Amino acid sequence: MIKKGLMIASLMVSLAASASDITEGTGTINYVADGDTYWIKADRQAVWTQIARDADSKVVRFKDLTFKARILNINTEESVHRNKAKNTAFGKAVSNLVKHEITNKKVSFTCNGVGKYKRPLCSVYINEQDYAKSLVERGLSAYVTRYGNHFNDHIGYAVAELNAKRNRLGIWGANKENYIANLPGQDFLKQQ
Repeated sequence: MIKKGLMIASLMVSLAASASDITEGTGTINYVADGDTYWIKADRQAVWTQIARDADSKVVRFKDLTFKARILNINTEESVHRNKAKNTAFGKAVSNLVKHEITNKKVSFTCNGVGKYKRPLCSVYINEQDYAKSLVERGLSAYVTRYGNHFNDHIGYAVAELNAKRNRLGIWGANKENYIANLPGQDFLKQQ
């Protein structure tokens, strides 16, 4: 019984610690670096400061309150990798699509700590819709769980990926480059 109580107490401390890493805010997508990496301009300095405290100084800019966010649980193909051999035509097409859809859009975001390269790990929402999940739904990225499930929508992401696979969308289809050329825009991305 004591062992079970210690395990529960340990779990509660772990959950409390991870909850303190979560930062929510609003802002604007300033620049899309790649399909899964965006520069976000925070609306409030206090939110930017909270995000910047653990991030690498190369991924935060005080002068304009921007930060370079790595989007949680997706990994689009490369478009701007230093090793040019890793860049793909599909990665460039996804990056261009994302730039077209979300640059200068108002967003809300939830960041959950920093990742391997000390970039804030975030989910981005446009009109309350999870943008990364829309990439998974459309077959533009897999749902990546290597570092853990999505913190608040694991089932939604898993179902989105399953449907994209079943329908052979994007990365799951035979001709993914032509797929993007014919992909309709997303209605929820239109600003109110």
